[in-house]
Amino acid sequence: MERATTSMVHAAVGALAMASLGTWAVHIDQLPATAGLASGLLLALAALPLMSRIPPAAYLAVGAATLALGLYLAWVTSNPPDIHAVRVVQDVGWTVAILGGWIVYTNAVGMMAVRRRAEVFDDAARASWRAGDAAYALRLSRSIVVRAQPHWAALVLETAWPEPRPRVVKDLLASPASLGRDELVEIRATLRDKDGEDFVGARWELARLACDVIAEASSRESDETGGPATARFIVAAARVVRDDEEAARVFAALILPAIARRA
Repeated sequence: MERATTSMVHAAVGALAMASLGTWAVHIDQLPATAGLASGLLLALAALPLMSRIPPAAYLAVGAATLALGLYLAWVTSNPPDIHAVRVVQDVGWTVAILGGWIVYTNAVGMMAVRRRAEVFDDAARASWRAGDAAYALRLSRSIVVRAQPHWAALVLETAWPEPRPRVVKDLLASPASLGRDELVEIRATLRDKDGEDFVGARWELARLACDVIAEASSRESDETGGPATARFIVAAARVVRDDEEAARVFAALILPAIARRA
């Protein structure tokens, strides 16, 4: 939708540039030569994104150039005699400047959003997660809506605990979102005394925290995000991984609902 809107704006700039260029050509004796040049450049800029796919940074540059040329067109027609053709080109200049400003703004916001996503999902983010960074866990948890959290916790636990799994873990994974409070309390009680060495004990702890995530989600609004249990679960998930390959799989499961939400 955003790309389609941007294309429409560039098409509008192109139409305005053609109108300005045509007005200049008809009234060449009354308009500065640079008004025709600016109109031609605007037409070329408007056609560029419509003819080929360009990167976001280039869109930003095109928007800035459109803004500058629009302002120049308005300025260069501010001194000549007050006749209709001049006023038309001047109005075109102000309109194009506004559209150029919109292009700059929307693409700058889009680039900042991409940068923020990279901060949550890139290799540096995965390194922060593996290091047990609580601040990162909190930031990621705020990208995961409550209605997705039960299935998300089950997905992460399933990824972190390959077959064969204990019966109690299978019960937890079977239908996490439909578990009643009594069933959840029973599973949590069964998990309470489970432990083991290193990553085995970490898996049991992750299963216990998955119960906490599901229980916490049942008492909150579905459109809310994050939660203390969710952040603790994210930190605990880093303790179950033994190598880079396993870390990549578990991390992918952790960030999946956040990516889906921002797509």
